[in-house]
Amino acid sequence: MTEVWDDVLKMALSRHDVLMRQLGERTDWAYQNLESWEKRLGEINDERGTEIERSNKEINEIMSWKNDPVVYVRNYSETNLAVYHGWFHCGWVNPRRVKEMLLGEAQAAGLRPCSSCGHMAVRHETQDTAA
Repeated sequence: MTEVWDDVLKMALSRHDVLMRQLGERTDWAYQNLESWEKRLGEINDERGTEIERSNKEINEIMSWKNDPVVYVRNYSETNLAVYHGWFHCGWVNPRRVKEMLLGEAQAAGLRPCSSCGHMAVRHETQDTAA
């Protein structure tokens, strides 16, 4: 369960790093081309602010999934990713074609629980006493 969460968090951080690197390159370019630099820098800074807000929201959401159970999604095509399964041995899951996701990730993707086994995937709320 933690490995899946770690992978989801790493992918989000990687997306953030790529976007921030691209915005940094654009900032460098804007400094080199001084004509209309105020406009360009303003647009880039607005995009940076938007990316930081979006990234913070995504990271906070992923952090809330840390203790989520793993659910199983039939991995046939994007159009068949409509439900998640709470039990690996559900009759609707093909063990050779299944994708593991965290419950929160599946819910955020708009997936609904399987009518047969979806009730088995339950989020157990835990309080972080280290705060």
